[in-house]
Amino acid sequence: MKIGILGSGNVGGGLARLLADAGHEVQTSTRETLRETAEHGDAVILAVPGAAAAEVVSSVAPLAGKVLVDATNFGPGAQALAELVPQANVVKAFNTSFAAIYDYSTKLEPPASHLWAGPEETRGAVETLVRDVGFEPVYAGGIEKAADIDAFARLNIGIAFEQGRGPFAYRFMTPS
Repeated sequence: MKIGILGSGNVGGGLARLLADAGHEVQTSTRETLRETAEHGDAVILAVPGAAAAEVVSSVAPLAGKVLVDATNFGPGAQALAELVPQANVVKAFNTSFAAIYDYSTKLEPPASHLWAGPEETRGAVETLVRDVGFEPVYAGGIEKAADIDAFARLNIGIAFEQGRGPFAYRFMTPS
């Protein structure tokens, strides 16, 4: 799959490396190449600071027919972004797992879980991306569940950093 990643920090850079290792054709952006990077991808991952999310999405709109993965924290939220680019299939993913554990995620057995939400028609593509970076996808529901995923991410960040536990992985496991 052709993937454009808007942002090349810890999250964007880590996802770019893992997705390229999995065989995807990945392009990351600079501030000057946002539109070109978005045009490159069948899927576009938004991995910029949350405060910049709406501005960046507006600058690359309309994203018609593309999957736009909102990987931000503390931004306007995936539902608000979906209103900015109604032609795109907006999903919320890659914000509940710490970039610092990406390299370990591919070694965990069973894999760490990763929550995501979005339109049902994006399910195959997004679950492939999640698996390709080493996580087990857990579908939370439609885009209306994105706010719940943002709340879960805030909880994780609070546990990790306010309580001094550091980045961690979690798993949803069903007892046999």
